[in-house]
Amino acid sequence: MYKLMFVDDEKLILDGLKYILDWNSMDLEIVHEAKNGRDALDKFKEEPVDIVITDINMPIMSGLTLINEIKKINKDVSFIVLSGYDEFSYAQKAISLGVENYILKPIDDMELEETIKKICKKKLESEKNNNLEEQLNKVLSNETSLNEKYKKLSFEEEMDRLRKLIMEKDRLKIIEYLETLFDKKEFSTKNIFDLSVKIFLLIDKISYEFKIDKNIGEDSLISNIIKLFNEKSRENIKYFIILEVDNLLKIMNSNTEKFSPVIQQIVRKVKEYYYEDLSLKVLANDFNINSSYLGQLFTKEVGMSFSDYLNKEKNSKAKELILNTNMKINDIAKQVGYSDTSYFYRKFKKYYGVSPAMLRELKNY
Repeated sequence: MYKLMFVDDEKLILDGLKYILDWNSMDLEIVHEAKNGRDALDKFKEEPVDIVITDINMPIMSGLTLINEIKKINKDVSFIVLSGYDEFSYAQKAISLGVENYILKPIDDMELEETIKKICKKKLESEKNNNLEEQLNKVLSNETSLNEKYKKLSFEEEMDRLRKLIMEKDRLKIIEYLETLFDKKEFSTKNIFDLSVKIFLLIDKISYEFKIDKNIGEDSLISNIIKLFNEKSRENIKYFIILEVDNLLKIMNSNTEKFSPVIQQIVRKVKEYYYEDLSLKVLANDFNINSSYLGQLFTKEVGMSFSDYLNKEKNSKAKELILNTNMKINDIAKQVGYSDTSYFYRKFKKYYGVSPAMLRELKNY
């Protein structure tokens, strides 16, 4: 259950907020009501909350100042701003502070409910990813001592051979090769885990090349590796890997979608100039096509919006640089076209379920 605080200098608004939605059914608990920013900040310090719904214009301390002060204490708190004034400067400032929504009074209960649901969903996903990363850190920490006992292998030849077999889509040869690899008696337990991680990274790379969308969350890279470490025997690990590769083959064989000529050209341009400030409007002008129609066509054929595809391409290039170079993460973010490093971190973790730093640690594992 997430904790909630209302802040407004109008008692009528405070009372109304308590009953505007069924907070309990949304798994939310109202723990504070405050009449100004200073009152709210004091109460937050006594008992922190997860979500703050606050007015902008209040005596003693404004809503914007309150947001700034709470952000200094906990950057993960979510904010919804209320205002009786439709002034762009307020909205602009609120957005710059990272608030979830700017809602004008009188409050639209449907808009408020939708915003709350989005906040709760984001928090759940963030908690889940953080939990997975904590588990993986523990696993990697427990396995680190094994480096001293066992020789670390790169498996470059094995990965080249496996990639070739996957490209040939010869299922029987792939299974036979994986059986041979995992049954090698000279491979230690640590070697088997290293090999499995390399195969997961190979699957992820091929998936991108074939435009296969890997699900975020339960099927993410980090989640699969945690499942791997939870397997109790070499035999179970082997069949877990075979199942993953087999699933990749099935999707590759069914992925026969063809793009129209104009979409092919746009996809090609994104792949070549992903680091530039590309926009659908500019591309539409280049091809003399209505931008709205082009956006609909792109989404229909590619299966995602242009902006999502561009971000996916940027993050894929970033992943390659993380895995294959020693460049600093900040420099990689800039090279693939992200001027804001923190934004890059959020996008990367969304696509791969793991932070850039954690992926580099996995590479060195």
